[in-house]
Amino acid sequence: MQLREDQRVEGFVYVLRNLDSTWYNRIKVGLSLDPIERSRQLYTTGVLFPFVPYYAWAVTDMAYAEQIAHAVLADHRLLNSREHFDVIPVHRRLAILDSFAEPTEDEVLVCLDTLLDLVEVEYQCSNLLAYYSVDVAQLHDYSRQRKRTAKNPSNPDDYGPLF
Repeated sequence: MQLREDQRVEGFVYVLRNLDSTWYNRIKVGLSLDPIERSRQLYTTGVLFPFVPYYAWAVTDMAYAEQIAHAVLADHRLLNSREHFDVIPVHRRLAILDSFAEPTEDEVLVCLDTLLDLVEVEYQCSNLLAYYSVDVAQLHDYSRQRKRTAKNPSNPDDYGPLF
């Protein structure tokens, strides 16, 4: 897969969850210079409930890091043309849960944290120059700081540096 050169910059690979109680098994994994702003943008696209950040990594090459994350999650992907994934896919439920029943939110969170650990292991084994985990509070702080220091506050791409 060809990586877009304009996305081979410092930024974030994020994991978003939707606040819809029927979507607790579904995540969106993507790249952004500002995951908080990105989650707000997604809520304007016709989704019923907003997406909220669950986890993120600050990375030196967003496109490459996102490609790694998507490769780890390939078996969980809903459609090849979308960045949405089931944490526990239907075809894996029997192996993971000993049942085809809908997973509980607690089961989903345990599996999600395991998947995130696998992504991090792949980051460690890759040629990614630098990355670090960022919690949700840090993402909010970063987003506010970028807006305060922006050369052009109406253009998120002009916000301050990440590393």
